[in-house]
Amino acid sequence: MANDNKERIGIVGTGRMGLAMLKHLVKRGYTVTACDVSAKALETARAAGGATADTPAALAKQCDFVILGVGYTDEINAVVYGEGGLIANLARGAIIAVSSTTSPATVQQIAKDAGPRGIGVLDAPIWLHPDDLMLWRQVYPDREPDRPLVDGQELQVGDIKLRAMHTPGHSPGGVSLYDAAGKMVFSGDTLFKGGPGATGRSFSDFPTIIESIRERLLTLPDDTRVLPGHGEETTIGDEGPGLAGWLARGH
Repeated sequence: MANDNKERIGIVGTGRMGLAMLKHLVKRGYTVTACDVSAKALETARAAGGATADTPAALAKQCDFVILGVGYTDEINAVVYGEGGLIANLARGAIIAVSSTTSPATVQQIAKDAGPRGIGVLDAPIWLHPDDLMLWRQVYPDREPDRPLVDGQELQVGDIKLRAMHTPGHSPGGVSLYDAAGKMVFSGDTLFKGGPGATGRSFSDFPTIIESIRERLLTLPDDTRVLPGHGEETTIGDEGPGLAGWLARGH
């Protein structure tokens, strides 16, 4: 049941990532409104306990905190700007969180444009494992990450302590974040429900990701919840028996 004292959350783009966020938020008692160009996605969102809105403007009038789960920069701009966009329709004090594939400059520009209307844009420093620097510099040659993120490093997020675990394979600098007290691991693109992350691209490697899963993640307690970068959650105990099958299929 929704808690009226909590923020009213909106999610624009309820595909694989957006839908997973909606389900988690509904489970925690938040009122969540979804907006998507796909009628099927909206139907799925309603079945998961969310409300729906036909346009970003309609969603904005119902929400205090809006998460963007759309694909890329053009789609972000289409949702944020114009008379029917979020900036024009959110109330003062609202917050936008961009959870899409885009550049830091895009988010910084949205923050600059939203600020005069009293709308905040969620900001967070960019932490990156040094082994991924060469990939970063291919895309952002004029900007370095804010801070390095290395194996064993501890991060305090509110009352949660996370430990960085270097889990390469999907990329050389892949990192998972382990919350021992909460019995959960944020596995990024290393481990999903049903198998490892993708390795069919430059700088990724199947044997390496298997080693990361076997030697780092599957050594965690069986009741550890696995929260991947997108998709459904699972547990270490549920995924361990699948290792032999993943090796046999090669992905």
